[in-house]
Amino acid sequence: MVIKSEVEEVVKILEGLEVPFYFHAGFGLHLRGLESELDDCDIRVYHPDINEVYQHVKNYSSHEVRLRGSMPYEKGTYDNQCIEILNGTNFDICCRMVADCDIGRFEFPFSNDVFSDVTFLPYENMKLPVASPENLFLYYLVLRRNSIDGKNDEQRVKDLITSGKFNQQKFQQTLSSLPCSDKVQELYFNAINQYAGNGAQK
Repeated sequence: MVIKSEVEEVVKILEGLEVPFYFHAGFGLHLRGLESELDDCDIRVYHPDINEVYQHVKNYSSHEVRLRGSMPYEKGTYDNQCIEILNGTNFDICCRMVADCDIGRFEFPFSNDVFSDVTFLPYENMKLPVASPENLFLYYLVLRRNSIDGKNDEQRVKDLITSGKFNQQKFQQTLSSLPCSDKVQELYFNAINQYAGNGAQK
């Protein structure tokens, strides 16, 4: 469940840091008009020190704030710290994101280019920065959680490929620079071969 007033508060708090941030994962998909789980609201912040972000959020939030360490999931571990805001809307706020999983240790790209590649999309009376379709795709492609984790990342991969919003050429240009690039490329081309059709941008 995502509550408008709580999104407004978090956006105001993060804007006070004066660094780029974007909404991603399920809420990012939702804002892009795609089906997704809305059990929480995920945000990435382009800041070198998550502890500074944590202190800032804790000082200004009207809700309980925690700093979480690594956490296991079906295919491995989320191996980074994450700020949790616990209320009607549960927020997960990360800076760097690392998955230690079956393809190896994968750190998601963390650069000005990534945080500049956003679209401001309407939500209630706001316009929120949302991760690119290619960035969202990479997240689901690498994690590949399923019903054991209460997720269906394979469906999210399929939905993005067939949505007409995902740009294959743009994504392919990033493949060689990614960690575990050979394994990510294998996952990617398997997904494209399985799902690509008229909806996919080439």
